[in-house]
Order: sequence, then C-alpha cells, then structure tokens
Amino acid sequence: GMLADLLQPCRVCALGYDKEADQCASLTELADTYVQRVLADVSAVPLCRGEEGDGDEHIALVGYGFGAMITHQMALQLQEVGRRVALILLDSEVAWPSVGQNPDRIGGYPWQGGEVEAALLACRALGATDFVRREVAAF
Repeated sequence: GMLADLLQPCRVCALGYDKEADQCASLTELADTYVQRVLADVSAVPLCRGEEGDGDEHIALVGYGFGAMITHQMALQLQEVGRRVALILLDSEVAWPSVGQNPDRIGGYPWQGGEVEAALLACRALGATDFVRREVAAF
C-alpha cells in the first residue's frame, strides 16, 4: 500500500492473529510467536533491496491498542537477543476523538477516527508529515 511505498527501502509486514497465535497461553508466549515470525522474515528477505542482511538490521515495531502491549514485549525479547529495535506505541489519540475542530491537536487536523487515525499517527511518528497533510486534505 501507500504507507509501505513511503517507507521504502524498509520492509513492512503485518502480523495477523491466527490459529497459532490463538493457542498462546500468555502475552509473553504470543510476543515470542510474533518475534519468531519477524526474525524469519528478516532472515528470508533482505531488508534493503540488493543488500544481504547481516543480523544487525534495525527493526521498527508499531503497536496499536492492546497490540502496543504485545509490541512492547516483542521489543524486550528482541533486545534480549541483541537486535536493534525502535518502538512506536499508539493508543489514546486514536481511540477517542477530540471535541470539535481543535487546531492545537497533535497533527493540526481534525480527528479522522479508527484505523485511518492510527495510520496517520504512525506516518507522523516516522516523519512523513507532508504525506499526512496530503492524505487528510484528500478526505
């Protein structure tokens, strides 16, 4: 999608909640399941086109709502095995709309709601403010 294109040459992948994840008995176990998937993806495909991974790639994790708790645990586990990790946690701003048209609101645009707001917040956190302004203007 557009966000993945914006983040090139970085690889972007989403971790789905599937049957294997549903069978995990704890948050730590679920995070470990996802960590194994991320590490498998990193080792299978170079993070940057034309480059082989050297095991020292920077991994950026983004978690929203309850996913922020999972993502935080994943970051801890990845750091324990010596991986470089950036962590972006999204929660309250995307969960509750601001009242009215508040120009002082972070981002300077009206609340867009739900998944759209989460994606725009992630883009702002990654420095893509021009992209966010263009997308909000298109709404």
